[in-house]
Amino acid sequence: MPTTRRCMDSVGRSLQQRSQRTSLIALKQPRPGCDQTARLQPSPDKTEFLWCASVRRQHQLPTSPLLIDGCSITPVQSARDLGIYVDCDLSMRTHVRRIVSRCFAALRQLRQIRRCVPSATLQILVVALVHSLLDYGNGVLVGLPAHLMRRLQSVLDAEA
Repeated sequence: MPTTRRCMDSVGRSLQQRSQRTSLIALKQPRPGCDQTARLQPSPDKTEFLWCASVRRQHQLPTSPLLIDGCSITPVQSARDLGIYVDCDLSMRTHVRRIVSRCFAALRQLRQIRRCVPSATLQILVVALVHSLLDYGNGVLVGLPAHLMRRLQSVLDAEA
C-alpha cells in the first residue's frame, strides 16, 4: 500500500543562549513540489510567537504583528509549549509563577478534605497533585535564580 505524504509547514524552534542578541521562532518554507492546499494554515487565536532577547535589549524588539499567510500574529511576552512557559528573556518567571499558583490551589483543595480521608490517602493525593506539577519539565529549571527556587521551595514547605 503506497504511503501518502502530507505537506505541512514545520515549525523550527530554537532557544538560543542568553548571550546571543535575539532569536525568533522561525517558520520553515513548504517543501518544493508540495500541494499548497495541503499545508496547515496558522490560526491567529492559537498561534503565538515571541522574540527572545536579554532584559537590556527588550526595548529594541519590534512590537508590530508578524504577517504569516495573511494572518496577523502579535508577539507575546511568554509562550507555552508542552506545558512549559518560556519568557521572552528566558528567565522562566512565568513558568514558576504558574506552577506555584497551581500547586497552592491543589493544596487548598486538599486542606478542605484532610479530615475526611486517612493520612496515607492524603499523602498519595499530595504526591499525585502537587509533586507531579513540580516534577514535570523540571529539567528546564536548571540554573534558576535563587528567588525563583525559593518560590518553588515554598510549595514543598507548605505541604509538609
